Amino acid sequence: MQCLSCLDNQKIFKSGKCICPDQQYENPQKNYQPCINNYLICQNSTSCDECNQNRRYNQGKCWCLSGFFDDGSNCQKCDSSCQQFSGPSQSQCTSCDSSQFRILSGSTCQCMPQYLEDSQKN
Repeated sequence: MQCLSCLDNQKIFKSGKCICPDQQYENPQKNYQPCINNYLICQNSTSCDECNQNRRYNQGKCWCLSGFFDDGSNCQKCDSSCQQFSGPSQSQCTSCDSSQFRILSGSTCQCMPQYLEDSQKN
């Protein structure tokens, strides 16, 4: 016989276990507390089992994936012309994608000399 639901209706049955809802954990007093540091699934205030969307866990923290920038609460997609960046906008590039024939001018990726911007982005 297999259990298929949880006695505590606030918990979620997942992979054969009753777990807290996403972004919460149950403290010793049996109260739900929010996970910290963009953790999706945590066991306590300092452990991370899984990170929120567009993040990966590394060195004790959930970091934005490549191509995303942390705006303080979420990972936002960066401008596609940037290879590395300090923010989400086109004017916050720190290096450019040379496969797109771009070079850094200030903090913006411009077309290399002899190339024109393609106004037809797919």
